[in-house]
Amino acid sequence: MSLVFSFALPTTGAFAFSECILSSSRYQLLSEADIHRARFRDVLKRAKRKNVQGMMEIVKAAEYYLPLLFAIRYGLENGDLYLEKEIISSWRLPLSGQSNIQKVVEAPRVEKPTIYFETSMTLLTYALALLALAEETCQHSSDSKEKWKQTTAYLLKGQSVLSYLASNPLQLGSPSDVPVDLLPSTLNPIINLISGSLHLLIIYKSFATSADSSQRMSSGLMSRVAIFGVEKFLAARALLAKPLQNDSLVNWLQNAKCFLAGVALRFMILDNEAKNEIGIAIAFCLRAKAELKTGTFSKSSPLKSLAGSIPSSPSLTSASTSLSLATAYGNSLAINVKLLRQDIEELEKNLRAQNDKLYFQLIPEVKQNSQLNNWPSGREVVSPNPSWIPPKSNLSWYHLDEAEGEEETGPSHQSGFTAVAQSSSTERPTMSSHTSYSGQGQYY
Repeated sequence: MSLVFSFALPTTGAFAFSECILSSSRYQLLSEADIHRARFRDVLKRAKRKNVQGMMEIVKAAEYYLPLLFAIRYGLENGDLYLEKEIISSWRLPLSGQSNIQKVVEAPRVEKPTIYFETSMTLLTYALALLALAEETCQHSSDSKEKWKQTTAYLLKGQSVLSYLASNPLQLGSPSDVPVDLLPSTLNPIINLISGSLHLLIIYKSFATSADSSQRMSSGLMSRVAIFGVEKFLAARALLAKPLQNDSLVNWLQNAKCFLAGVALRFMILDNEAKNEIGIAIAFCLRAKAELKTGTFSKSSPLKSLAGSIPSSPSLTSASTSLSLATAYGNSLAINVKLLRQDIEELEKNLRAQNDKLYFQLIPEVKQNSQLNNWPSGREVVSPNPSWIPPKSNLSWYHLDEAEGEEETGPSHQSGFTAVAQSSSTERPTMSSHTSYSGQGQYY
């Protein structure tokens, strides 16, 4: 069940805060940050060589590093920490760095100054790792009851982190200095893609639980859920900036759109079949086959090993709504599009047999029938989470923490620093709103 596009994860060069920041009283903070950044860097390098236990290892490494990173940023912005030399970190860009370079050639790392670049790239990496963890959970988790909730949570968190980055864009010396990967125009298509994936996940869940009548949703509702996913994938495709316009992502979006459009039409077929509108149901089959033809199926894909797993339906009764397609479809959306087309062809064959023997209904022309061309509006059933709120250290930053006693403490780390949720979105720091730290290696 391919759920979300597999974005490459960035890697980063070696860097130590203790070499750039002067503070004898905060040495433990700087030391812990250096240790966790080194671990984060190491797990990203191992992930590139596919030498990690899973995406959870990367997500956990990021979650240990981020509170320390924001604690340092907090100290710099409020004058508790002082720069001895400019913070300059290097990252290999995950989005634009892979678009025009062959996979055998590694994209060069990009060096940029300020702690804000380090923060932005760490958050981008964290978000992409959450998306990969959602895909991994959906593909491999054996706990069918919990995996849907876990996968949804990972997608929503990744989306909220990207929304934070898009609404708090990185600002350097000039707009041209900001890497394209961190621009809102690059992040917004991915945010739309995730919305589509959240509704694709609902479709997968409906297939997996279709045999359970207590969890079965109506065909009308599910077709609208699929249509909303189609709308989001189309929006993502329309918003793609040049750095993201590579064949793999464009093909994935096309296949995701085709698959959900085919699923929406399949639900409409079943809905009309239940109403004994066999002629219209056959017309929907024709419309679905035409839609699925636009998928980018590769002839080299291992279709034969999966094609036989779709159950046949000798007659379209109420049992036809309980085909367990979750186990039938493969890990590639291109294969899913092809298999769905075969399923639609089987439904059409059975419908035509019934129509020839029992109903004798006319099959309307697709182009001339308003019901076939005027789809219902999409139904959003999973709303995005609010924008992610960055963690903040709960250390006693002299007079600062005494004035902010209302903060809510989160899970603690071994270093004694804790992640703190801020009380309101208007108070959270942005990539450009700071007081003492100029972002250029000086204090004023």
